[in-house]
Amino acid sequence: MASNIDPDVRSVIEQMAKDIYERTAREREAKPVEIKSKKELEDLISKGLSVVVFYNPNCPACKRYLPVYEEFVKKKSSSYRGIRFARISTKDVQGVSSDYVIIAVPTTIAFKDGKEIKRAEGSFCSLDLLTILERYGGWNSYYNIVARDPLDILGAYSCKSNTSIAG
Repeated sequence: MASNIDPDVRSVIEQMAKDIYERTAREREAKPVEIKSKKELEDLISKGLSVVVFYNPNCPACKRYLPVYEEFVKKKSSSYRGIRFARISTKDVQGVSSDYVIIAVPTTIAFKDGKEIKRAEGSFCSLDLLTILERYGGWNSYYNIVARDPLDILGAYSCKSNTSIAG
């Protein structure tokens, strides 16, 4: 029966299957980059939009939050092409806490062209990450559709977050 398929149709089906396989493989492999130096961090945030989590490997809140962040990156990285997701240990990279005024961990900072545009201290849910990206990334305003007040998106949901979002 497969031999009766038109060659053009077969070609389209094969290309679609290949695209789906490649996208699935990329999503499965997607994870935040582990930053090992201040220079590497500066290079990462210098152009475009970057989201960086500053954490301490011994911090209980960080241990709870990093899997949420990594799962978010895994699921959403294909939706937000061009955004670089990373994490950096404040314990392993000396001086990064003072350079970026990290007073609590985890701290998630969104940078655009090297400038901080949003900061969130504490662990929170993936919806809060989505809010940061939607509000500051220039994509369609998801929060305008869902929340009555776009400045209060976090109040429209109960993610049970422990967050201080400044910016």
